[in-house]
Amino acid sequence: MAGPLCLVLLGTSLAGLLLPGGSVFLSPERASSVLGRVRRANSFLEEMKKGNLERECMEETCSFEEAREVFEDTAKTTEFWNKYKDGDQCESGPCQNEGQCRDGLGEYTCTCLEGYEGKNCELFALTLIFSLQLFRHQSPNGGM
Repeated sequence: MAGPLCLVLLGTSLAGLLLPGGSVFLSPERASSVLGRVRRANSFLEEMKKGNLERECMEETCSFEEAREVFEDTAKTTEFWNKYKDGDQCESGPCQNEGQCRDGLGEYTCTCLEGYEGKNCELFALTLIFSLQLFRHQSPNGGM
């Protein structure tokens, strides 16, 4: 009984070695990829330490919750997270006429000074001109 079983095991082992891709050894590239991994800062009692931005998000990839541990404030965490995940859309300075840029995920928002409007504060607000003309027509001496 043991004789036929040994022959079957030996035959399948040899067949596995002879088939394409059934090599016992890995190529140098594949062997090196096993060692290439993201470094983790999993020290003893790491969860007891205060959040550290470099340790949590720069040395390794972090989650929103790990970033939240660092900032301990949702607004500050969201501001960091938007830049961390997809870069800073305000870096190129898209807002014109001294508009303030606020970065978002995949987008930005410009807060325009009074008298300007448009996505990038590039348009002079015509409402200001119409308001002045309306004021002239309504004033008792015709705006003079």
